[in-house]
This record gives sequence, C-alpha cells and structure tokens, in this order.
Amino acid sequence: MRTFWAGILFFVLTLCGPASWAESWHLSKAELLSHGINPPMFQVVEFSPDGRMLLGYQVNLRDEVAKGITNRLFELNLRSDGKVTGVRSHDLSVPAIEQIALSPDGREVVVITASGAAFVALDRDTGEVRTLMAHEPRQPGFRSHPPILLRAGGKLLATGFFYDEEDYGGSDSIARIDLTRSGLEAFELVAEIEKLERSLKRLVINAYTDHETGYFCIQREGSQVYTLYRWKAGQEPEAFDEALSVPGFMPKGDKLAYVAQRSGGVYELVIYDGPSATRQVVTTSPVELGYLTFSEDGSTVQVNEINEERMKLFTASSRTGWKYQPVPDLPRSSMADIRLSPDGRWMSLYNQDGLRIISLP
Repeated sequence: MRTFWAGILFFVLTLCGPASWAESWHLSKAELLSHGINPPMFQVVEFSPDGRMLLGYQVNLRDEVAKGITNRLFELNLRSDGKVTGVRSHDLSVPAIEQIALSPDGREVVVITASGAAFVALDRDTGEVRTLMAHEPRQPGFRSHPPILLRAGGKLLATGFFYDEEDYGGSDSIARIDLTRSGLEAFELVAEIEKLERSLKRLVINAYTDHETGYFCIQREGSQVYTLYRWKAGQEPEAFDEALSVPGFMPKGDKLAYVAQRSGGVYELVIYDGPSATRQVVTTSPVELGYLTFSEDGSTVQVNEINEERMKLFTASSRTGWKYQPVPDLPRSSMADIRLSPDGRWMSLYNQDGLRIISLP
C-alpha cells in the first residue's frame, strides 16, 4: 500500500503569543474576491522557487464550466517584505487538477489530469497551455499513479509507469520530464522502484525526494512498531529509527522531518540528516504533534501541538539553532492550509478568514 503525505494540510487552530516576529500581511475574503478569487473554491499550491510568488487555483462554478473553463490558476506576486502586490490569473480547461507544480525555473506550471494519463504545461509569461502527454489509442505513453510531481536538482520528476501500445503497464518507476519536448519523448526513465518497494514488507509510507533517494516507514509484522528507512540508489534501505506511531513524515533533499511517538505517550519532532546519519531532536512533547510541513531546502519545519482543547502552530529552523517556538498573533481559526517558502523564511496560512503571509525567524 502506498501513502504519500500531500502538501495540503487542514486543521483547527488556536494561536497566540507575543508580537515579536516581523511582517505579517493579511488578505481578507473580500480582498480575495476583488481579485476574482472565490474563497471556498480556492487552494494554495506552493511558493515559487524564488519565493516571490504564491501559486493557487480554484475549481470554477457551473457557468464557467459550461463554457469549458473548468479551473483558474492564480499568481499572487509578493514584495520582498511578503506583501501581495498583484494577482494574475490564467484559465485552464482540464478534467480535474490531480497534481500541480511549478517547473524548476518557475516559468511554467505543470498539471497532471485525466487519472494521471495527461500532463499539460502553462507558460506563466504568455498564458499558453500545451500538452506534454495525452493518452492516445494504440500509442505508448506514461501514466502518473499516484499523481506525484517533485523538483530535484533542477529537474522535474514524476512517479508512475510507462505503458505500451496495448496499454500494458510496466514497473512502477520515476521519470524525468523534459519540458522542451512532448509525448513519450518528454519522459525519460530514471529509476525503477517497484522491486524496491516489494522488498519492503508492510510498507506504510514511501516518499522520494529524487530518483536516487527515498524514505520509508514500515510496520513491523505482528506489532504496532514502525521502522523508518533511508534508501540510496545502489544500496539496500537502511533502518535508522523506530516509533510507536509516525503522525508526521516529510522528506526534502536528503533530510527527513518526522514526528515519532515514544513510550509513555511522548512525541518527538526529529530532523534526520541522511548523509551524516544524525538525528536532531527539535522538541519532546507530552502533547501529540502532527500536521507537519518542511521547507524545500530542509531549513525550516512547522508542526502543530494537538490536544482536545486546541492546536497551536510551532516552527523551528536551522537559522535559530532549531529553536522551537510558537507562531504569534494569529486569530482563532476553524481551518487552515499551510505552505512554507523554499528557503523557509515565509509561511502562508489560508483559511476562512483569508490569506496571511508571515515572516519566520
């Protein structure tokens, strides 16, 4: 069984603390509407690689869908201090957005649709949409299943499998996408992962950061103990920790941020560095930790302390020596969607009260 930890995290929040951090910008629901954003249908995707734009999209309402415009992408341009200075939109007509990511250079938006069988790319400068891959009868191709896109080393990768003219699928694989090409020529096999995953019995979580690095969580047979593994191409997976549960798990580069439940109901937030095989325990808490987010450069982690009364948002970063501290001065909220910029210096928080861009220490 595969379980990928997606980027979109929803939760109940109660946040408080002294006003000690830098900028915090807020766009209300009314302000979002003024930019053509329909708050109930809007989803935040990610910051651009340079951190100067926040990408989001919405599923359009029936009148626009009837015209063939099923979705709309939004670019929220950010000033150096995090303030939103302008919003651009692009119409996109695809059956459904199943996965979406910016290209490594940030110039294009790549979307997986049609049950993983189609890929389209939108040029941010021109708004032009072109097809990278479409399923055609009696033609070989690549299908992303489950639909996963990731950036690594200046490349865009996708998980899935290649299929032949008879629609017979090959082994689960990782493909590199060449955005200068189209059709099968745009997809290059860089790793076969099916044999690897079959060797890992009782696999609960598998997450790759590139075609040569992966992190896994396996439940020990006959017990409730979970074992964490790191894999490098050409080597056998190596175990590096065990836990009673793993309510948070997100690798970036060759680091893994995770939450491990220990005996006695204690939870640890841990940063594991693969090359040095070292663990940094950021905090130990008697309160459950969850809803974890990790910045693309591995410098910043965000997590929530959860109990029956409230959830409080905390962050820690290498810039502060992994000091664990609450995010201050945010109102009580019912639901939220968190993103971190690639360098971990900015956080976006989107909920029923609107969108906030927050500077992190």
